[in-house]
Amino acid sequence: MERRMRALIFDDDKKVRHLLKMFLHLKGYEVFTYGIPSLCPLQHSHECRCEKNQACADILIVDIDMPNISGIDFVEDQIRKGCKIQNIAIMSDTWSMTNMKRARDLGHEIFEKPLTLSAIRKWADKCEERKDPCKEISNWFLQE
Repeated sequence: MERRMRALIFDDDKKVRHLLKMFLHLKGYEVFTYGIPSLCPLQHSHECRCEKNQACADILIVDIDMPNISGIDFVEDQIRKGCKIQNIAIMSDTWSMTNMKRARDLGHEIFEKPLTLSAIRKWADKCEERKDPCKEISNWFLQE
């Protein structure tokens, strides 16, 4: 049996979190959402705790404007820690030129709010095509 895709969503807007969660859940994803990044154990770990051939999720979707940390800073912090999530998207309804450049330099998907489900679907479909069937999903952050 093939494992389900896993998504982590960070957005302080409850409606956006719910929309993305329901959409990805209907696509068969296991979805975890956080309104405040500090509620997720990923934020508290000083390094990636996933084994060599593991990641804690297949996709990560993060909003730029969140309490206590910007989405871009959050992503950069996870990368510094050695995060192995391959598919990362950053979204915002107020892109500044500086933030747009930073996000593009990271090489991740960029979404503008209001989100369109067709854009999310297209990106998620590409992520599913890139899924490594040998890569296991780590559950360490669920036990925290």
